[in-house]
Amino acid sequence: MFFGGREARTGVVVRRNSALAKRSPKNTAARRLPTQSRSRLSVDLCLRAAQLLLERDGIDGVTTKRIADAAGLSVGAVYGYFPNKEAIICQLGASWLAEIRELIYALHPERSGIADPFSYVDALTDLCVTKYDSNPGLGTVINMLSAIPELRELETRHDRDVCASITAAFAVFLPPADPEDLAALASSLQSMAHAAVTAAVVQKTCDRERTIRNLRLASYALVAHLAAPLRRASGSARPAAARAP
Repeated sequence: MFFGGREARTGVVVRRNSALAKRSPKNTAARRLPTQSRSRLSVDLCLRAAQLLLERDGIDGVTTKRIADAAGLSVGAVYGYFPNKEAIICQLGASWLAEIRELIYALHPERSGIADPFSYVDALTDLCVTKYDSNPGLGTVINMLSAIPELRELETRHDRDVCASITAAFAVFLPPADPEDLAALASSLQSMAHAAVTAAVVQKTCDRERTIRNLRLASYALVAHLAAPLRRASGSARPAAARAP
């Protein structure tokens, strides 16, 4: 996930996933994703209804018929796009991963104009909190990631691409740094953010405000640890590449 990935998940989530995995294999590919606006609206209604039902009832309380009823569509119309509820959840996961990935790409300093690595960390954290908070049913989708092979593969590629994007951003801010150190920093920030925000925002198992504040402080500390020796060596308060273009 942005931020994180399978290694950042809690034991509780893994145990839930093991139960979901027993339902595999199923065809989780959408039958067809329309391009016409009216049909696209029907798919969007279906996905939104699935999100709300997942948030309220969890995976076991969701059926294709209930999704159709909540979306104001016939069951046949839903089956015209998706063969089962797992396919709907798979599409939710794929769409969410793609959206997060594009938003992180947009934060790269050469696109966003962000001037320093600490502001970049703030932007990443804000993005993570906002997107996790605004997606009903996300907890169930996260649980399904390792139960559905197609989502597992998407998540692996997603994590790799996001880590590469974050690494590239820090290479702009801290150009003298060892590329392996930058990659390790990016991976650490991913894992920390996903674990903290999932617990505080999605699962609500800890104090939200304090957890997000501690996430920011821990992220700043990692960046400062890497940046400090580079700044001492250059004799400047801020790397030239980190100044706003």
